[in-house]
Amino acid sequence: MLKTINIMATKSFREKTIANKASDNWCSINNGVKYYAFILVDYKPCWESFYFDEKGGINNLNLFSNEDEVLDYL
Repeated sequence: MLKTINIMATKSFREKTIANKASDNWCSINNGVKYYAFILVDYKPCWESFYFDEKGGINNLNLFSNEDEVLDYL
Protein backbone atom coordinates (compact mmCIF):
# COMPACT_ATOMS: atom_id res chain seq x y z
CA MET A 1 0.00 0.00 0.00
CA LEU A 2 1.36 3.44 -0.93
CA LYS A 3 1.77 6.00 1.84
CA THR A 4 1.50 9.80 1.85
CA ILE A 5 4.81 11.50 1.15
CA ASN A 6 6.38 14.47 2.92
CA ILE A 7 4.85 17.50 1.16
CA MET A 8 7.73 19.89 2.01
CA ALA A 9 10.46 17.54 0.76
CA THR A 10 8.51 16.90 -2.42
CA LYS A 11 7.84 20.62 -2.91
CA SER A 12 11.55 21.38 -2.53
CA PHE A 13 12.37 18.56 -4.96
CA ARG A 14 9.85 19.94 -7.47
CA GLU A 15 11.40 23.41 -7.20
CA LYS A 16 14.81 21.90 -7.96
CA THR A 17 13.48 20.08 -11.03
CA ILE A 18 11.97 23.34 -12.33
CA ALA A 19 15.24 25.22 -11.68
CA ASN A 20 17.12 22.54 -13.63
CA LYS A 21 14.54 22.59 -16.45
CA ALA A 22 13.68 18.91 -15.99
CA SER A 23 10.57 17.65 -17.76
CA ASP A 24 7.54 16.60 -15.70
CA ASN A 25 7.62 13.28 -17.52
CA TRP A 26 11.01 12.08 -16.30
CA CYS A 27 9.86 10.91 -12.85
CA SER A 28 6.86 9.67 -10.88
CA ILE A 29 6.63 9.98 -7.09
CA ASN A 30 4.02 7.61 -5.65
CA ASN A 31 1.98 8.27 -8.76
CA GLY A 32 2.09 5.06 -10.75
CA VAL A 33 4.45 3.75 -13.37
CA LYS A 34 5.23 5.43 -16.68
CA TYR A 35 7.70 4.50 -19.39
CA TYR A 36 11.07 6.24 -19.73
CA ALA A 37 10.85 7.59 -16.18
CA PHE A 38 12.42 7.26 -12.76
CA ILE A 39 9.88 5.84 -10.32
CA LEU A 40 9.91 6.55 -6.58
CA VAL A 41 7.60 4.50 -4.37
CA ASP A 42 7.15 4.64 -0.60
CA TYR A 43 6.88 1.07 0.68
CA LYS A 44 7.08 1.63 4.43
CA PRO A 45 9.65 1.24 5.96
CA CYS A 46 11.73 1.97 2.83
CA TRP A 47 11.65 3.86 -0.45
CA GLU A 48 12.24 2.16 -3.78
CA SER A 49 13.73 3.93 -6.80
CA PHE A 50 14.12 2.51 -10.30
CA TYR A 51 14.07 3.42 -13.97
CA PHE A 52 11.19 1.94 -15.97
CA ASP A 53 12.07 1.42 -19.63
CA GLU A 54 9.91 1.16 -22.75
CA LYS A 55 9.75 -2.65 -22.56
CA GLY A 56 8.58 -2.67 -18.95
CA GLY A 57 12.01 -3.49 -17.58
CA ILE A 58 13.09 -2.28 -14.16
CA ASN A 59 16.62 -0.87 -14.15
CA ASN A 60 18.87 0.60 -11.45
CA LEU A 61 16.74 -0.60 -8.54
CA ASN A 62 17.74 1.07 -5.26
CA LEU A 63 16.29 1.01 -1.75
CA PHE A 64 16.48 3.96 0.65
CA SER A 65 15.58 4.31 4.31
CA ASN A 66 13.80 7.67 4.00
CA GLU A 67 12.35 10.18 1.56
CA ASP A 68 15.19 12.69 1.83
CA GLU A 69 17.72 10.06 0.76
CA VAL A 70 15.76 9.01 -2.31
CA LEU A 71 15.13 12.60 -3.40
CA ASP A 72 18.82 13.48 -2.94
CA TYR A 73 19.78 10.42 -4.99
CA LEU A 74 17.45 11.36 -7.82
